[in-house]
Amino acid sequence: MSTFVNALAFAALGILVYGIGLVVLILALPGNLWKQAVDEKSIPAAIVLAGIAAGLGWVVAASVH
Repeated sequence: MSTFVNALAFAALGILVYGIGLVVLILALPGNLWKQAVDEKSIPAAIVLAGIAAGLGWVVAASVH
């Protein structure tokens, strides 16, 4: 049972770190990238956001693993 609890704790920690990191990176970029990708439907802005999300996800997964 402790293995399951450890897995849940690391999953929660990974999701928390991922969310915080994503918000920090989006706020650090110039302009409003989220608005451009969602409201203005800018494909290049969406690709940049997807790259940030994927890269950050790999870093968090590797560090939690």
